Amino acid sequence: MELFTSYHAITVMYSLLAAGAFVLNGIVLIIFLATRSLRTIPNMILLSMAWADWLMACLADAVGAYANANNWPSMVGGLCVYYGFITTALGLTSMIHLTALSVERFVTVTIPMVRPITETQMLLVVTFLWAFSFLWAIFPLVGWSSYGPEPGYAACSIAWYRQDLNNMSYILCLFMFFFFLPIVIMIACFSSIYFTVRKLTRDSMRRWGASSDSTQQTLAAERKTAWMSFIMVLAFLFAWVPYAVVSLYASFGGVTTIPKLMSTLPAMLAKTSACYNPIIYFFMYSKFRKAFQRFFFKNVIRPSQTGGSSTINSASVIPTSFPRASYAARSSSALPSSTASHSLPGAVNELNVEYLKTNSAN
Repeated sequence: MELFTSYHAITVMYSLLAAGAFVLNGIVLIIFLATRSLRTIPNMILLSMAWADWLMACLADAVGAYANANNWPSMVGGLCVYYGFITTALGLTSMIHLTALSVERFVTVTIPMVRPITETQMLLVVTFLWAFSFLWAIFPLVGWSSYGPEPGYAACSIAWYRQDLNNMSYILCLFMFFFFLPIVIMIACFSSIYFTVRKLTRDSMRRWGASSDSTQQTLAAERKTAWMSFIMVLAFLFAWVPYAVVSLYASFGGVTTIPKLMSTLPAMLAKTSACYNPIIYFFMYSKFRKAFQRFFFKNVIRPSQTGGSSTINSASVIPTSFPRASYAARSSSALPSSTASHSLPGAVNELNVEYLKTNSAN
């Protein structure tokens, strides 16, 4: 009875994760596909990450719920290998997208005069992120490490418990490329962004005074920059540090002392990232919120009132002072001349690049 209860409790958790990630990322994908003004070059990384998280719900979490509902130990073998492969591939893809996002924002904010990246170049970047992640997920299929059931048989993953040289070398390389290095890169990028914005704030205070409108705007942007950077790094650590600690502990001989709940809970925490990623990176993005509200009103509320249907006017998502045609270029370099109509000093205009890129405008 205890075995039945534990597996079905895990089934409920998997089902909730699958439903949450499917709905939230599905909304993100629909709004992006329906709103032309959101489909900018920098946003391609966010859109790609939403695809990865949505696929995690469909191809991994749903399978985990099914397998635990039917007593996973009886389904080891092909299903176990498939689940281990797909969760590893999509999990690594999501992790490395966060790193790429931090680098893209670092370049945009701290090197504003750099040549804007083209759509073709961004497609190559996104393709590389997927290919690199799937390559490392394929290695265990061809002999470098392997996939197997986790302690407690509630899921399958990389065989952390094998302590031979073949397996340990793969695990150490995996953690280096997808955990330790991303943390260092993200902290370095967001620290540089924060100090750049802070310098602009001080310049604004020195030139125009602490009470000027431009200084108040830079101070507000500084606070939002710090807050968004903190949330992004904290979310990454919340999702992956527990899983990394338990996995490394198991790899170095502690697998027999890990309780079943302790081996299952970190994996569940890691999978929650597919649910809160769209909340952090999309629903906190004001232009996405406006697009969502308009889409919901046009396609849900108004049709129910009039019996008709309508489509979203994507141009209205971007404020009139920011022409849609120049939005992609502005996201990668300097602001267009239309922004100068606000009569803000040069330092604030530079800061607005960060303001837009951190998705913190309100």
